[in-house]
Amino acid sequence: MGAIVDQRLMAPAWFPFDWKSSSTLYWSALLYQFIGLNMLIMQNLVNDTVGPMSLCLLSGHVHLLAMRVARIGYNKRKSQKYHEDELKLCIEDHQKLLKAFTLLESSMSWLQFILFFTSGLNTCLGVVNFLFYSRILYDYIYYGCFLLALGVEVFPCYFYGSVLLEEFKHLPYAIFSSNWVEQSRNYRQNTTIFLEMALKSVTMLAGGIVETNLDSFFAIYKAAYSLFTVILTMKIGYNKRKSQKYHEDELKLCIEDHQKLLKAFTLLESSMSWLQFILFFTGGLNTCLGVVNFLFYSRILYDYIYYGCFLLAIGMEVFPCYFYGSVLLEEFKHLPYAIFSSNWVEQSRNYRQNTTIFLEMALKSVTMLAGGIVEINLDSFFAIYKAAYSLFTVILTMK
Repeated sequence: MGAIVDQRLMAPAWFPFDWKSSSTLYWSALLYQFIGLNMLIMQNLVNDTVGPMSLCLLSGHVHLLAMRVARIGYNKRKSQKYHEDELKLCIEDHQKLLKAFTLLESSMSWLQFILFFTSGLNTCLGVVNFLFYSRILYDYIYYGCFLLALGVEVFPCYFYGSVLLEEFKHLPYAIFSSNWVEQSRNYRQNTTIFLEMALKSVTMLAGGIVETNLDSFFAIYKAAYSLFTVILTMKIGYNKRKSQKYHEDELKLCIEDHQKLLKAFTLLESSMSWLQFILFFTGGLNTCLGVVNFLFYSRILYDYIYYGCFLLAIGMEVFPCYFYGSVLLEEFKHLPYAIFSSNWVEQSRNYRQNTTIFLEMALKSVTMLAGGIVEINLDSFFAIYKAAYSLFTVILTMK
């Protein structure tokens, strides 16, 4: 709209005619750019949806295979030979799915590897521009949409990568849920081989290094946050007006504050450890039972609203603790970068010795454990829902 009002093009471009000379030529150039930009948008949309759609289709086929396998052996009207043939067909389909998985991984591996690193870098730069270089409302809207678009671009692929991983993980449960007990010896032998094949971990790797799942998606934002933190790290030693003795005293105060924070961390962990340990297991169990009641035992609208709110309340109850557990972990991890970013090169020998000791202390892993076992972070939060999904799948598959 701004281009039309100001009588200018949507983007700077060269045309073999003077588009300023007449309205017809101007509108022709503008229409050409409009069509070209929309075609470019559609091309980018198709490029970004090929990966997620392929992973979605493949995970759907794995899910259908699991459903087929779980039903084998329960039809009493069919012979054992029929069930053996059904199992063999399932094994052949599983082999085809593994080949499709390998082909898909080879075709999109390096693209996702490049996207993984560029997304983290672009997210960090977008946040820097949003916070420090935006002056007018348009700048905030532009960089806000830019950051949102980066997440929308990469999220579907990592989401369906996690879905595919979970579907392959649940295939052994489906095999075990078939009525193999009443089948022939040949059927049970084939089941054993099939089970061994299905137990093999199937994880799509980007560039042979980065797993294509939700953990990697959140790792992008962790990397962006790390880079952003390094940019804002502490500036001890950069004030040329202060003496070296002043900088030494500043560093000592930082070391004392770090020791106080470690003591506070230990006290906090001891006070909430077992409560979070109990919440971890009860959260998964209650989520599974809530889903079962929501899907199978709800009869009226009130039931759906009740169990929907119940499931939402469980997530809201435990999420803040695990989220800030991850934030705390990341802050402790970034402390060594902050120490290293101070101007220690130009300081005294005593300062550098204290920096070395401080760095050794800061490099020590600081992870809050629930019951001394479960880490209090977002990985454990998603593990609750993974456990609930696993339990729900077992309930559906067992006959």
